[in-house]
Amino acid sequence: MAFTAQDVKTLREMTNVGMMDCKKALTETDGDMDKAVEWLREKGLAKAAKKAGRIAAEGMAYADVCPKCGVGAVVEVNCETDFCAKSEPFVNFVKDICHVVINDNPADVEALLNCKYPNSNLTVAETLPEKVMSIGENLQIRRFVRYAENTSVAYVHAGGKIGVLVNLAVEGGIDATAIGKDVTSVGGHDLLKGLNSMDYIKSQSVNGPVWTLLALDSYDYATSGDVTRDKLVEAILATQLPDGSWPVMKSKKIADIDMTAMAIQALAPYYSKNEAVKAAVDKALTFLSGAQAQDGGFAENVGGTKSSESAAQVLVALCAMKIDPMADSRFIKNNHTVLDALCGYYVTGGGFKHEATGDLNGMATEQGYYALTAYFRFRNGETALYDMTDVLDKGGDPADAPSQVPVKKDTELTQSEKEKSTSPLLIVGIALMVLGVGAVVVLVILQRRTPKNEE
Repeated sequence: MAFTAQDVKTLREMTNVGMMDCKKALTETDGDMDKAVEWLREKGLAKAAKKAGRIAAEGMAYADVCPKCGVGAVVEVNCETDFCAKSEPFVNFVKDICHVVINDNPADVEALLNCKYPNSNLTVAETLPEKVMSIGENLQIRRFVRYAENTSVAYVHAGGKIGVLVNLAVEGGIDATAIGKDVTSVGGHDLLKGLNSMDYIKSQSVNGPVWTLLALDSYDYATSGDVTRDKLVEAILATQLPDGSWPVMKSKKIADIDMTAMAIQALAPYYSKNEAVKAAVDKALTFLSGAQAQDGGFAENVGGTKSSESAAQVLVALCAMKIDPMADSRFIKNNHTVLDALCGYYVTGGGFKHEATGDLNGMATEQGYYALTAYFRFRNGETALYDMTDVLDKGGDPADAPSQVPVKKDTELTQSEKEKSTSPLLIVGIALMVLGVGAVVVLVILQRRTPKNEE
């Protein structure tokens, strides 16, 4: 049976396989379209088997939340090259795998392979070799995390180098008397437990030392294991790039605005005490000033698409350094400030969007509001966003709070004060996937301030 160029094009659109392979398939099957598809499928299995032994160390971490049911998932899928990791067919495949996890709730990767692939009669396992053939590289589904309960928020950073799924659960009401309690015992969890090994902390690349230092300094918590504040500072300084920026992944050495701002936030308390820190932060501030757009905003990577999260992180960093973003000429471009830029992402009715053309986004909203909180605290002469030493234990046992924080027992709260201070305890489960690095699960406690601090 003869076939035409249109038949070749149709087969390519059906299978996403190269034109020459499609032409050969139609030749081998005398132009029978169904048999050609089957021929390509069998050939794909053979190609996949040949490529299975090739190293797949690149790829993408992706997180998403179903807008209807609220179930969230974060997945990591590996390929061979960075070029492939950015290609539309691979990105779409990763997103499809994430949606399979959300919809089918597989127990593990093996169970995931037996699930139906979206818009297909094939399973994920049967689809995988077809994707290997059409994409041209060895593909491996490495891991996933799924949250079905409570409220989840997804965030993908640096084009899929990091995928984050935040899950918030409410565990009943508490009043202001609970604020300042011992974080080593929160619902049976020691929140400092994972911060006692430098090897483990540094395995998370730049992110690990930065957030460990922020966590420990939030209430001047004691270090443990082989971890010291000096070692954490040294680890952060060691990853700074020559232009003054910090990368997300040390090995990639790609300047990242968000990570640079986060590093400044962590190093801010040491700026006046350590000359090396002062020099590094000054250099980083110069970098950020040069990277600021004419509308006052920032992109995650220089020359990339601007985002509200990048503006939010820079705003928090400036406030941590006691730099007025509305007055410092280094951070005013064309009469626009980073605060102006951040507010430009506000969505009518409440919340923020990720990019200018996007819709309401959970992670953007979270970062936007806490960045505004950082600015509010800066303008009111309060401690920096992550400095929580001004949070006191109202009415509890003073021994429950760190000894260096002055604690006093207050008189009994009035009924109106009790109503004002009562708020739910939020336990936040964070599934953080850094491409090529072990998954990290963290628990964080978020609480409202006392009536005194709210006023």
